[in-house]
Amino acid sequence: MSLFRALTLISITVVYGLIVFGGIVRITDSGMGCGPEWPLCNGEVIPSVWTLETTLEYLHRVIALLVIIFTGLLLLMGWMKRHESRWFLIIPLIAVGFVMIQSGLGAITVLLDLHAEVTTAHHALAQIFMGTLIVLGVLTYRNLLSGGKAHLPPGRSKVTRAGIVAGVATMALLLAGAYTATTGAGYACPEWPLCSGYYVPGTGSALVDTQLIHRWLALIAALAIGYLIYEVYRWRSDSAPVKNLALGLGALMILQIFVGAANIWTQMHDLLASLHVALATLIWGMLVLVVAIDNALPAPVAMAADEREVEWLSPHPPTPSPRIGRGGEIGTD
Repeated sequence: MSLFRALTLISITVVYGLIVFGGIVRITDSGMGCGPEWPLCNGEVIPSVWTLETTLEYLHRVIALLVIIFTGLLLLMGWMKRHESRWFLIIPLIAVGFVMIQSGLGAITVLLDLHAEVTTAHHALAQIFMGTLIVLGVLTYRNLLSGGKAHLPPGRSKVTRAGIVAGVATMALLLAGAYTATTGAGYACPEWPLCSGYYVPGTGSALVDTQLIHRWLALIAALAIGYLIYEVYRWRSDSAPVKNLALGLGALMILQIFVGAANIWTQMHDLLASLHVALATLIWGMLVLVVAIDNALPAPVAMAADEREVEWLSPHPPTPSPRIGRGGEIGTD
C-alpha cells in the first residue's frame, strides 16, 4: 500500500505541475511553440532550435508524457491491489480514459490553433483528472482515517453537500477563467472591483461580459467556500485536518481575489497571471480533498442533532420510554 500511495501522491503532484505549466504556456502565448503539429515539435522529436515559446511548449509536452507514464503505472498497481478494494482498479481505469481524451484534446488544441472552447475543455478535464487522483489518494488512507467506525450514507453529510456546492461553483469559475484568458478578456475591465461603470453582463461587449461573468462567479465561489467553512466548524470540529484544510481554503480564496485584482492593476503581468492559475488549481484540489476526507472519516457525533439521521449508526437501538395506558397497563413508545 505504501508504494501505491506514494505513486498516487507523485501522480497528483505531476498533474498539478502539468496544469500550472499549461497555464504558463497559455499566458505567454507559447501554445504554438512547436508549430501547428502534434506529437512532433516543429517537425522533430527533439527540436534543434530552442526559442522561449518552443522550450515552454516542449516542456509542457514532456510533463504530459510523465503523466501518461504514471497513470499507466497506477493502473498496473491498481490491478494488483484490486482484491483490497475495487476502487483501486476502477479509479485508475477512469484516469486512463481521462488521459486518452486529454491527449486527443491537446492535439486538437494545437491543430485548431488554440481554439478557445477546446482549450477551456482541455483545462476542465485536467482539473477533473486531478480531482479523481486526489480521491484515489484519500482512499489509500481510508482505513487509517475511519478506524473501522461507521459512516454516514453517501451524500448525507452536510460538509459533503456544502463541499459539492463549492466545488461546482469553483469549477464554473475555473472554466470562466480559462475562457477569459484564452479569448483575451482578462484585461477587458481596466479597473477593479469596478468595470468602467458596468456591473452585470449585457454590456454589448463580449469581452467585458466575459470578464464580468468571471467576477460574479468568483464572488459566488467565495461565498460557497465560506459556507463550507461554516459547515466544517459546525460538524467536523473534532477533526483538526479538515478544519485546517477549510481555513486554508478560506485564506487561499482571499489571496486569490487579491491576486486577480493585482492582475488588473498590473495589466496581466505574466508572473501574477501564472500565480492566479496555480492558486485556482490548488483551491480546487483542496475542495476535493475536504469532501473526500469527510467521506472517509467516521460520522460526526454532532450529527446526533438530527437523531433520525444517525439512528442507524448506533450499535444499540435507543431504549423505548415507558408508557402507562388508560387501564394502568405499562407499554412502550
